Amino acid sequence: MKALSIRQPWAFLVVTGRKTIEIRSWRPRRIKLPQTILIHAGKKVDREMAEALGMAESLLSKGAILGEVIMTGVVQYETRDRWRKDMDEHMNRSDQYRKGLYGFVFKNQMLYTHPIPFKGRLNFFEISPSFQREI
Repeated sequence: MKALSIRQPWAFLVVTGRKTIEIRSWRPRRIKLPQTILIHAGKKVDREMAEALGMAESLLSKGAILGEVIMTGVVQYETRDRWRKDMDEHMNRSDQYRKGLYGFVFKNQMLYTHPIPFKGRLNFFEISPSFQREI
């Protein structure tokens, strides 16, 4: 199963369904859609966003698998108008737009009852079958 590491509080927002599009500067390669993806909370926190949302950094799980989503598609942001249209879903500011960004579209989000400690990696990464049995 594939996993994607995301900074907090974004990872929490993804698995709780408040953020349905994750923005990246790269297009995923060799990924069959739709596909279940594990969401990993990285060790770094976007403090500005956590503060803006009133989320205490100390309460955010880090370095752990938080839950799963179904990735259903990829959107390429070629225009600022399209970026603005999806702002409620990706939750990024208007001034963060750059031509060519990609949005990974998620649905059926599920937050696990307990975070599962795990070391993340860049891009999509594989979770071994033995680890998957623990989920």
